[in-house]
Amino acid sequence: MQDKASFVQSIRADVKSAAFMLSQAEDGQVTSVLNDLVLALEGVRENVIAQNKIDLEGASKKNLSPAMIDRLTLTSERIQAMAQSVRDISLLENPCGKILEEWTRPNGLKIQKVSVPIGVLGMIYESRPNVTIDAAALAIKSRNVIILRGGSESYHSASFLHSLIQECLEKNHLPKECV
Repeated sequence: MQDKASFVQSIRADVKSAAFMLSQAEDGQVTSVLNDLVLALEGVRENVIAQNKIDLEGASKKNLSPAMIDRLTLTSERIQAMAQSVRDISLLENPCGKILEEWTRPNGLKIQKVSVPIGVLGMIYESRPNVTIDAAALAIKSRNVIILRGGSESYHSASFLHSLIQECLEKNHLPKECV
């Protein structure tokens, strides 16, 4: 088994390449990824619930608090809310390429401050599988690659949701390493 440092190094090149490709993606391509994700979430709801059940069984064995188990739990309604969140994100305006500020120097040189993707984001979050979807959708919309590290209690749910996201990226000719 490789250590954390070598794991990070092993994904570095793929992520860097994916960041460039995602930053160049057209609005329609990004919207298509997000719309496909909405359809995927709605279409595999029972599969998501089945994976979540595995996580919930593990949470019971670990004697997690009722509040923690509630945050971990995915229901049909919560999955629909996740799909709606992605739908709402897909309707947002592209945040990249916006002129935030501009001015002209005394010598006539025009300067603009323009919003651009950061490139690669990293996110560590607790055992809330819905964050996998929310964070990925926001990153994709803003043309940023994201590396997600969810809590171990939500491993099966988050892994399944992650695979859905990657399928939607590949279907739309973007590298799965975007997420």
